[in-house]
Amino acid sequence: MRKHILSIAAVILAVLTYVAAFADSREEWAGIYLGKQKIGYGHIAVKEIPGGFDITDDMTASLSVLGTVQEMKTKTSSITDGSYRLKSFHFSMRSGFADSEISGSVDGNTLRLKTGPEPSDIKNIKIDETPFLDSGADFYLMGLKLKKGDSFDLPVFDPGSLSLNRMKVKVESAERMKAGEALVPVFRLHESYAGIEGTDWISPELGTLKSSGPMGLTFVKEARAQAMDLNASSLPDITALTSISAEGMAVADPRSLSSMKVKLNGIDFTGMPLDGGRQSFSGGILTADKEDISGLKPMKLPVKEPCFERFLKPRPFVQSEDSEIAGKAREIIGQDDDAPAAARKLLDWVYDNVRKYPSAGIPNAVEVLHNLSGDCKEHATLYLALARAAGIPARMDSGLVLMDGRFYYHAWNEVYIGKWVAVDPTFDQFPADASHIRLAEGGLDKQVELLKAVGKLKIKILQYK
Repeated sequence: MRKHILSIAAVILAVLTYVAAFADSREEWAGIYLGKQKIGYGHIAVKEIPGGFDITDDMTASLSVLGTVQEMKTKTSSITDGSYRLKSFHFSMRSGFADSEISGSVDGNTLRLKTGPEPSDIKNIKIDETPFLDSGADFYLMGLKLKKGDSFDLPVFDPGSLSLNRMKVKVESAERMKAGEALVPVFRLHESYAGIEGTDWISPELGTLKSSGPMGLTFVKEARAQAMDLNASSLPDITALTSISAEGMAVADPRSLSSMKVKLNGIDFTGMPLDGGRQSFSGGILTADKEDISGLKPMKLPVKEPCFERFLKPRPFVQSEDSEIAGKAREIIGQDDDAPAAARKLLDWVYDNVRKYPSAGIPNAVEVLHNLSGDCKEHATLYLALARAAGIPARMDSGLVLMDGRFYYHAWNEVYIGKWVAVDPTFDQFPADASHIRLAEGGLDKQVELLKAVGKLKIKILQYK
Protein backbone atom coordinates (compact mmCIF):
# COMPACT_ATOMS: atom_id res chain seq x y z
CA MET A 1 0.00 0.00 0.00
CA ARG A 2 1.48 3.32 -1.06
CA LYS A 3 0.67 6.53 0.75
CA HIS A 4 2.05 9.49 -1.18
CA ILE A 5 -0.18 12.19 0.26
CA LEU A 6 0.40 14.86 -2.34
CA SER A 7 -1.32 17.81 -0.70
CA ILE A 8 -4.14 17.80 1.66
CA ALA A 9 -5.69 20.95 0.37
CA ALA A 10 -5.73 18.82 -2.75
CA VAL A 11 -7.45 16.04 -0.85
CA ILE A 12 -9.41 15.54 -4.02
CA LEU A 13 -6.30 13.73 -5.24
CA ALA A 14 -5.35 12.08 -1.98
CA VAL A 15 -7.35 8.99 -2.89
CA LEU A 16 -4.38 8.14 -5.10
CA THR A 17 -2.30 7.46 -2.02
CA TYR A 18 -2.79 3.71 -2.26
CA VAL A 19 -0.46 1.89 -4.64
CA ALA A 20 0.47 -1.77 -4.52
CA ALA A 21 4.08 -2.82 -3.92
CA PHE A 22 5.32 -6.19 -5.15
CA ALA A 23 7.46 -8.78 -3.45
CA ASP A 24 9.91 -10.30 -5.88
CA SER A 25 13.10 -8.66 -7.15
CA ARG A 26 11.85 -7.82 -10.63
CA GLU A 27 9.87 -5.11 -12.33
CA GLU A 28 6.17 -5.30 -11.51
CA TRP A 29 3.17 -3.40 -12.86
CA ALA A 30 -0.33 -2.59 -11.64
CA GLY A 31 -3.43 -1.00 -13.13
CA ILE A 32 -5.07 1.73 -11.02
CA TYR A 33 -8.87 1.77 -10.97
CA LEU A 34 -11.44 4.08 -9.41
CA GLY A 35 -14.54 1.93 -9.32
CA LYS A 36 -14.59 0.27 -12.75
CA GLN A 37 -12.78 3.13 -14.51
CA LYS A 38 -9.06 2.74 -15.11
CA ILE A 39 -7.26 5.96 -14.22
CA GLY A 40 -3.57 5.02 -14.31
CA TYR A 41 -0.83 2.54 -13.61
CA GLY A 42 1.97 1.86 -11.15
CA HIS A 43 5.40 0.34 -11.64
CA ILE A 44 7.98 -0.80 -9.12
CA ALA A 45 11.45 -2.32 -9.46
CA VAL A 46 13.72 -3.55 -6.71
CA LYS A 47 17.27 -4.82 -6.92
CA GLU A 48 19.66 -6.04 -4.30
CA ILE A 49 22.76 -3.93 -3.68
CA PRO A 50 25.56 -4.31 -1.10
CA GLY A 51 24.00 -3.86 2.33
CA GLY A 52 20.43 -3.47 1.15
CA PHE A 53 18.10 -2.67 -1.73
CA ASP A 54 17.57 -0.07 -4.45
CA ILE A 55 13.83 0.51 -5.04
CA THR A 56 12.23 2.59 -7.78
CA ASP A 57 8.50 3.25 -7.50
CA ASP A 58 6.54 5.14 -10.22
CA MET A 59 2.90 6.10 -10.64
CA THR A 60 0.98 7.79 -13.46
CA ALA A 61 -2.68 8.70 -12.95
CA SER A 62 -5.28 11.03 -14.43
CA LEU A 63 -8.44 12.41 -12.87
CA SER A 64 -11.03 15.00 -13.76
CA VAL A 65 -10.93 17.89 -11.30
CA LEU A 66 -13.77 20.36 -11.75
CA GLY A 67 -14.00 19.28 -15.38
CA THR A 68 -10.28 19.64 -16.05
CA VAL A 69 -8.19 16.50 -16.66
CA GLN A 70 -5.16 16.45 -14.39
CA GLU A 71 -2.29 14.04 -15.08
CA MET A 72 0.03 13.29 -12.21
CA LYS A 73 3.34 11.44 -12.30
CA THR A 74 5.31 10.52 -9.19
CA LYS A 75 8.64 8.76 -8.83
CA THR A 76 10.34 7.62 -5.65
CA SER A 77 13.87 6.24 -5.68
CA SER A 78 15.07 4.89 -2.36
CA ILE A 79 18.01 3.05 -0.84
CA THR A 80 17.26 0.78 2.12
CA ASP A 81 19.15 -1.49 4.44
CA GLY A 82 18.78 -5.27 4.34
CA SER A 83 15.46 -5.13 6.21
CA TYR A 84 14.04 -2.49 3.83
CA ARG A 85 14.35 0.35 6.36
CA LEU A 86 15.11 3.71 4.82
CA LYS A 87 18.60 5.06 4.21
CA SER A 88 17.88 7.75 1.63
CA PHE A 89 15.28 8.73 -0.98
CA HIS A 90 14.40 11.15 -3.75
CA PHE A 91 10.73 11.88 -4.50
CA SER A 92 9.46 13.87 -7.48
CA MET A 93 6.02 14.78 -8.72
CA ARG A 94 5.07 16.23 -12.10
CA SER A 95 1.57 17.62 -12.57
CA GLY A 96 1.24 20.26 -15.26
CA PHE A 97 2.73 23.53 -14.06
CA ALA A 98 3.31 22.23 -10.51
CA ASP A 99 6.52 20.20 -10.11
CA SER A 100 8.00 19.19 -6.77
CA GLU A 101 11.12 17.40 -5.57
CA ILE A 102 11.92 16.18 -2.09
CA SER A 103 15.02 14.31 -0.94
CA GLY A 104 15.99 12.90 2.42
CA SER A 105 18.30 10.65 4.38
CA VAL A 106 18.49 9.00 7.78
CA ASP A 107 21.32 10.23 10.00
CA GLY A 108 21.26 8.46 13.35
CA ASN A 109 18.09 9.53 15.15
CA THR A 110 17.28 12.25 12.61
CA LEU A 111 15.49 12.14 9.27
CA ARG A 112 16.92 15.03 7.24
CA LEU A 113 14.68 16.42 4.48
CA LYS A 114 15.31 18.95 1.73
CA THR A 115 12.65 20.50 -0.50
CA GLY A 116 14.64 23.24 -2.23
CA PRO A 117 17.83 25.34 -2.28
CA GLU A 118 17.06 27.68 0.64
CA PRO A 119 17.91 27.05 4.33
CA SER A 120 14.17 27.21 5.07
CA ASP A 121 13.69 24.25 2.70
CA ILE A 122 15.44 21.93 5.16
CA LYS A 123 13.41 20.06 7.75
CA ASN A 124 14.74 17.66 10.39
CA ILE A 125 12.47 15.10 12.02
CA LYS A 126 13.58 13.30 15.18
CA ILE A 127 12.96 9.56 14.99
CA ASP A 128 12.90 6.85 17.65
CA GLU A 129 13.47 4.11 15.10
CA THR A 130 14.43 4.02 11.44
CA PRO A 131 11.26 4.26 9.33
CA PHE A 132 10.21 2.54 6.13
CA LEU A 133 8.85 4.13 3.03
CA ASP A 134 5.54 2.50 2.14
CA SER A 135 7.10 0.22 -0.49
CA GLY A 136 9.82 -0.84 1.94
CA ALA A 137 7.22 -1.69 4.58
CA ASP A 138 5.39 -3.89 2.11
CA PHE A 139 8.58 -5.69 1.08
CA TYR A 140 9.45 -6.19 4.75
CA LEU A 141 6.04 -7.76 5.44
CA MET A 142 6.23 -9.96 2.37
CA GLY A 143 9.55 -11.36 3.56
CA LEU A 144 7.99 -12.66 6.77
CA LYS A 145 6.26 -15.98 7.31
CA LEU A 146 2.81 -14.52 7.82
CA LYS A 147 -0.06 -16.28 9.52
CA LYS A 148 -3.63 -15.36 10.36
CA GLY A 149 -3.83 -13.10 13.40
CA ASP A 150 -0.37 -11.56 13.05
CA SER A 151 -0.23 -7.81 13.67
CA PHE A 152 2.45 -5.21 13.11
CA ASP A 153 3.01 -1.56 14.03
CA LEU A 154 5.56 0.02 11.68
CA PRO A 155 6.97 3.56 11.38
CA VAL A 156 6.36 4.79 7.82
CA PHE A 157 7.47 8.09 6.30
CA ASP A 158 5.41 9.64 3.50
CA PRO A 159 7.56 11.98 1.36
CA GLY A 160 4.56 13.57 -0.35
CA SER A 161 3.30 15.04 2.94
CA LEU A 162 6.60 15.13 4.88
CA SER A 163 4.83 13.15 7.60
CA LEU A 164 5.89 10.26 9.81
CA ASN A 165 3.10 8.02 11.11
CA ARG A 166 2.56 4.46 12.30
CA MET A 167 1.19 1.89 9.88
CA LYS A 168 -0.86 -0.74 11.66
CA VAL A 169 -1.20 -4.07 9.87
CA LYS A 170 -3.26 -7.13 10.72
CA VAL A 171 -3.31 -10.44 8.84
CA GLU A 172 -7.06 -11.06 8.66
CA SER A 173 -7.22 -14.35 6.80
CA ALA A 174 -5.55 -16.90 4.58
CA GLU A 175 -7.58 -17.51 1.40
CA ARG A 176 -7.29 -18.09 -2.32
CA MET A 177 -7.39 -15.62 -5.20
CA LYS A 178 -7.40 -16.03 -8.96
CA ALA A 179 -4.09 -15.16 -10.68
CA GLY A 180 -4.38 -15.76 -14.38
CA GLU A 181 -6.07 -19.13 -14.71
CA ALA A 182 -4.93 -20.44 -11.33
CA LEU A 183 -6.16 -20.07 -7.78
CA VAL A 184 -3.24 -19.18 -5.55
CA PRO A 185 -2.99 -18.94 -1.74
CA VAL A 186 -2.95 -15.36 -0.45
CA PHE A 187 -3.01 -13.53 2.86
CA ARG A 188 -5.51 -10.72 3.29
CA LEU A 189 -3.98 -7.81 5.22
CA HIS A 190 -5.83 -4.87 6.72
CA GLU A 191 -3.66 -1.73 6.85
CA SER A 192 -4.25 1.62 8.51
CA TYR A 193 -2.09 4.70 8.00
CA ALA A 194 -2.97 8.27 9.09
CA GLY A 195 -6.64 7.36 9.14
CA ILE A 196 -6.57 5.70 5.70
CA GLU A 197 -7.90 2.14 5.69
CA GLY A 198 -6.92 -0.36 3.02
CA THR A 199 -6.72 -4.06 2.22
CA ASP A 200 -3.91 -5.97 0.46
CA TRP A 201 -4.01 -9.50 -0.91
CA ILE A 202 -0.46 -10.92 -0.82
CA SER A 203 0.76 -14.14 -2.39
CA PRO A 204 3.98 -15.53 -0.86
CA GLU A 205 5.08 -16.53 -4.38
CA LEU A 206 3.66 -13.73 -6.56
CA GLY A 207 3.66 -10.67 -4.29
CA THR A 208 0.71 -8.30 -3.97
CA LEU A 209 -2.08 -9.28 -6.34
CA LYS A 210 -4.54 -6.59 -5.34
CA SER A 211 -4.74 -3.53 -3.09
CA SER A 212 -7.92 -1.61 -2.29
CA GLY A 213 -8.44 1.73 -0.59
CA PRO A 214 -11.14 4.33 0.00
CA MET A 215 -13.92 5.16 -2.46
CA GLY A 216 -13.37 2.09 -4.60
CA LEU A 217 -9.74 2.88 -5.43
CA THR A 218 -8.07 -0.41 -6.42
CA PHE A 219 -4.67 -1.53 -7.67
CA VAL A 220 -4.52 -4.80 -9.58
CA LYS A 221 -1.33 -6.59 -10.62
CA GLU A 222 -1.13 -6.67 -14.43
CA ALA A 223 1.34 -7.29 -17.23
CA ARG A 224 3.11 -4.12 -18.42
CA ALA A 225 1.14 -3.71 -21.65
CA GLN A 226 -2.16 -4.22 -19.87
CA ALA A 227 -1.26 -1.85 -17.04
CA MET A 228 -0.26 0.94 -19.43
CA ASP A 229 -3.36 0.56 -21.63
CA LEU A 230 -5.41 3.61 -20.60
CA ASN A 231 -8.68 5.09 -21.82
CA ALA A 232 -9.21 8.56 -20.37
CA SER A 233 -12.45 9.27 -22.21
CA SER A 234 -14.72 9.18 -19.16
CA LEU A 235 -12.70 9.99 -16.09
CA PRO A 236 -14.69 10.44 -12.86
CA ASP A 237 -14.67 13.92 -11.30
CA ILE A 238 -12.86 13.43 -8.03
CA THR A 239 -14.11 16.75 -6.64
CA ALA A 240 -17.69 15.53 -6.73
CA LEU A 241 -16.74 12.07 -5.45
CA THR A 242 -15.07 13.45 -2.32
CA SER A 243 -17.69 16.09 -1.52
CA ILE A 244 -20.17 15.56 1.33
CA SER A 245 -23.92 16.09 1.09
CA ALA A 246 -25.20 18.79 3.45
CA GLU A 247 -28.09 17.12 5.25
CA GLY A 248 -30.65 19.07 7.27
CA MET A 249 -31.36 22.73 6.61
CA ALA A 250 -30.78 24.17 3.13
CA VAL A 251 -28.57 27.26 2.85
CA ALA A 252 -29.21 29.54 -0.13
CA ASP A 253 -26.09 31.76 0.24
CA PRO A 254 -23.27 30.13 2.25
CA ARG A 255 -20.92 33.06 1.59
CA SER A 256 -23.12 35.30 3.77
CA LEU A 257 -23.22 33.04 6.84
CA SER A 258 -22.25 34.64 10.16
CA SER A 259 -22.94 31.51 12.24
CA MET A 260 -23.56 27.82 11.55
CA LYS A 261 -24.26 24.84 13.80
CA VAL A 262 -23.80 21.32 12.42
CA LYS A 263 -23.88 17.72 13.62
CA LEU A 264 -20.73 15.75 12.68
CA ASN A 265 -20.44 11.97 12.78
CA GLY A 266 -18.92 9.02 10.96
CA ILE A 267 -15.26 9.33 12.02
CA ASP A 268 -13.05 9.48 15.10
CA PHE A 269 -12.41 13.18 15.81
CA THR A 270 -9.55 12.57 18.25
CA GLY A 271 -6.67 14.95 17.60
CA MET A 272 -8.57 17.16 15.15
CA PRO A 273 -8.59 20.91 15.98
CA LEU A 274 -12.37 21.26 15.98
CA ASP A 275 -12.58 23.25 19.21
CA GLY A 276 -10.94 26.66 19.48
CA GLY A 277 -11.13 30.18 18.14
CA ARG A 278 -14.11 30.67 15.84
CA GLN A 279 -15.20 27.04 16.35
CA SER A 280 -16.60 25.17 19.34
CA PHE A 281 -17.16 21.41 19.40
CA SER A 282 -18.87 19.23 21.98
CA GLY A 283 -20.91 16.05 21.80
CA GLY A 284 -20.63 15.88 18.03
CA ILE A 285 -22.06 19.40 17.61
CA LEU A 286 -19.84 22.02 15.97
CA THR A 287 -20.61 25.73 15.94
CA ALA A 288 -18.63 28.08 13.71
CA ASP A 289 -18.91 31.87 13.94
CA LYS A 290 -17.61 34.52 11.59
CA GLU A 291 -15.32 36.83 13.56
CA ASP A 292 -16.38 40.39 14.27
CA ILE A 293 -13.42 42.61 13.35
CA SER A 294 -15.20 45.94 13.65
CA GLY A 295 -13.49 46.76 16.95
CA LEU A 296 -9.95 45.83 15.99
CA LYS A 297 -7.36 48.38 17.02
CA PRO A 298 -4.38 49.35 14.84
CA MET A 299 -1.47 46.93 15.26
CA LYS A 300 2.02 47.87 14.09
CA LEU A 301 4.14 45.69 11.84
CA PRO A 302 6.21 43.64 12.13
CA VAL A 303 4.79 41.63 15.03
CA LYS A 304 7.70 40.57 17.24
CA GLU A 305 6.13 38.94 20.32
CA PRO A 306 7.89 35.59 21.06
CA CYS A 307 4.56 33.74 21.27
CA PHE A 308 4.02 34.36 17.54
CA GLU A 309 7.54 33.44 16.41
CA ARG A 310 6.58 30.08 14.91
CA PHE A 311 3.81 31.71 12.87
CA LEU A 312 6.34 34.04 11.23
CA LYS A 313 9.00 31.53 10.25
CA PRO A 314 9.48 30.08 6.76
CA ARG A 315 8.99 26.37 6.28
CA PRO A 316 9.26 23.94 3.37
CA PHE A 317 7.19 25.24 0.43
CA VAL A 318 6.35 28.43 2.38
CA GLN A 319 9.48 30.50 1.64
CA SER A 320 8.57 33.71 3.47
CA GLU A 321 12.24 34.80 3.58
CA ASP A 322 12.70 34.37 -0.18
CA SER A 323 13.71 37.68 -1.77
CA GLU A 324 10.92 37.56 -4.37
CA ILE A 325 8.25 36.77 -1.78
CA ALA A 326 9.49 39.46 0.60
CA GLY A 327 9.79 41.98 -2.23
CA LYS A 328 6.26 41.29 -3.46
CA ALA A 329 4.89 41.68 0.09
CA ARG A 330 6.58 45.10 0.43
CA GLU A 331 5.30 46.14 -2.99
CA ILE A 332 1.69 45.19 -2.13
CA ILE A 333 1.68 46.77 1.34
CA GLY A 334 3.60 49.90 0.44
CA GLN A 335 4.08 52.21 3.41
CA ASP A 336 1.19 50.71 5.38
CA ASP A 337 2.47 49.31 8.68
CA ASP A 338 -0.94 48.49 10.20
CA ALA A 339 -1.40 44.69 10.46
CA PRO A 340 -5.16 44.51 9.71
CA ALA A 341 -4.87 46.84 6.72
CA ALA A 342 -1.77 45.08 5.39
CA ALA A 343 -3.35 41.63 5.81
CA ARG A 344 -6.37 42.80 3.81
CA LYS A 345 -4.20 44.27 1.02
CA LEU A 346 -2.30 40.98 0.69
CA LEU A 347 -5.52 38.98 0.54
CA ASP A 348 -7.04 41.23 -2.12
CA TRP A 349 -3.87 40.99 -4.21
CA VAL A 350 -3.78 37.17 -4.09
CA TYR A 351 -7.48 36.96 -4.97
CA ASP A 352 -7.13 39.42 -7.86
CA ASN A 353 -3.90 38.05 -9.33
CA VAL A 354 -3.88 34.26 -8.87
CA ARG A 355 -5.96 32.58 -11.58
CA LYS A 356 -8.47 30.07 -10.25
CA TYR A 357 -7.43 26.78 -11.84
CA PRO A 358 -7.55 23.16 -10.59
CA SER A 359 -4.16 21.89 -9.51
CA ALA A 360 -2.81 18.47 -8.58
CA GLY A 361 0.52 19.54 -7.16
CA ILE A 362 2.20 20.17 -3.84
CA PRO A 363 1.71 23.93 -3.31
CA ASN A 364 4.95 25.94 -3.37
CA ALA A 365 4.75 29.67 -2.62
CA VAL A 366 7.60 30.72 -4.93
CA GLU A 367 6.20 28.69 -7.83
CA VAL A 368 2.72 30.11 -7.26
CA LEU A 369 4.17 33.62 -7.36
CA HIS A 370 5.83 32.76 -10.69
CA ASN A 371 2.81 30.99 -12.21
CA LEU A 372 -0.01 33.01 -10.59
CA SER A 373 -2.33 30.05 -11.04
CA GLY A 374 -3.84 27.36 -8.85
CA ASP A 375 -6.72 26.33 -6.65
CA CYS A 376 -7.40 26.97 -2.97
CA LYS A 377 -4.19 25.41 -1.72
CA GLU A 378 -2.03 27.59 -3.99
CA HIS A 379 -3.95 30.72 -2.94
CA ALA A 380 -3.58 29.84 0.75
CA THR A 381 0.11 28.90 0.47
CA LEU A 382 1.10 32.11 -1.33
CA TYR A 383 -0.94 34.22 1.10
CA LEU A 384 0.71 32.45 4.04
CA ALA A 385 4.19 33.23 2.72
CA LEU A 386 3.35 36.87 1.90
CA ALA A 387 1.77 37.49 5.30
CA ARG A 388 4.72 36.02 7.19
CA ALA A 389 7.15 37.98 5.01
CA ALA A 390 5.26 41.15 6.00
CA GLY A 391 5.59 40.30 9.70
CA ILE A 392 1.96 39.19 10.13
CA PRO A 393 1.55 35.94 12.11
CA ALA A 394 -0.30 33.52 9.85
CA ARG A 395 -1.19 29.84 9.63
CA MET A 396 -2.92 27.42 7.27
CA ASP A 397 -6.34 25.90 7.88
CA SER A 398 -7.89 23.13 5.85
CA GLY A 399 -11.19 21.37 6.04
CA LEU A 400 -14.57 21.91 4.39
CA VAL A 401 -16.60 24.73 2.92
CA LEU A 402 -20.27 24.73 1.90
CA MET A 403 -21.19 25.29 -1.77
CA ASP A 404 -24.39 24.40 -3.64
CA GLY A 405 -25.72 22.10 -0.94
CA ARG A 406 -22.50 20.11 -0.46
CA PHE A 407 -19.34 20.45 1.60
CA TYR A 408 -16.10 20.46 -0.41
CA TYR A 409 -12.51 20.07 0.81
CA HIS A 410 -10.85 23.46 0.95
CA ALA A 411 -7.87 25.45 2.31
CA TRP A 412 -7.75 28.95 3.76
CA ASN A 413 -5.73 30.95 6.34
CA GLU A 414 -5.81 32.58 9.74
CA VAL A 415 -3.93 35.78 10.54
CA TYR A 416 -3.26 37.40 13.90
CA ILE A 417 -4.30 41.05 13.69
CA GLY A 418 -5.13 41.67 17.36
CA LYS A 419 -6.86 38.28 17.45
CA TRP A 420 -6.82 35.24 15.18
CA VAL A 421 -9.12 35.79 12.22
CA ALA A 422 -9.98 33.27 9.48
CA VAL A 423 -9.53 34.73 5.98
CA ASP A 424 -10.03 33.15 2.56
CA PRO A 425 -7.92 34.39 -0.36
CA THR A 426 -9.75 32.12 -2.82
CA PHE A 427 -13.12 33.75 -2.07
CA ASP A 428 -11.70 37.20 -1.14
CA GLN A 429 -13.27 36.95 2.32
CA PHE A 430 -11.90 38.97 5.24
CA PRO A 431 -13.04 37.40 7.52
CA ALA A 432 -14.16 34.06 6.07
CA ASP A 433 -17.82 33.04 6.29
CA ALA A 434 -19.07 30.62 8.93
CA SER A 435 -19.50 27.69 6.54
CA HIS A 436 -15.74 27.04 6.74
CA ILE A 437 -15.20 23.99 9.02
CA ARG A 438 -11.60 23.59 10.20
CA LEU A 439 -10.51 19.94 10.37
CA ALA A 440 -6.73 20.45 10.23
CA GLU A 441 -4.32 23.24 11.08
CA GLY A 442 -0.75 23.49 9.79
CA GLY A 443 1.38 22.22 6.93
CA LEU A 444 1.26 19.07 4.83
CA ASP A 445 2.27 16.86 7.75
CA LYS A 446 -0.79 18.04 9.72
CA GLN A 447 -3.20 18.01 6.80
CA VAL A 448 -3.10 14.22 6.52
CA GLU A 449 -5.81 14.33 9.19
CA LEU A 450 -8.27 15.18 6.44
CA LEU A 451 -7.84 11.80 4.85
CA LYS A 452 -9.66 10.03 7.64
CA ALA A 453 -12.79 12.00 6.73
CA VAL A 454 -12.88 11.17 3.02
CA GLY A 455 -15.86 9.00 2.21
CA LYS A 456 -16.87 8.67 5.88
CA LEU A 457 -17.74 12.03 7.41
CA LYS A 458 -21.45 12.97 7.57
CA ILE A 459 -22.69 16.52 8.18
CA LYS A 460 -26.16 17.76 9.12
CA ILE A 461 -26.86 21.50 9.25
CA LEU A 462 -28.88 22.24 12.38
CA GLN A 463 -28.96 26.02 12.44
CA TYR A 464 -27.51 29.05 10.65
CA LYS A 465 -27.78 32.79 10.31
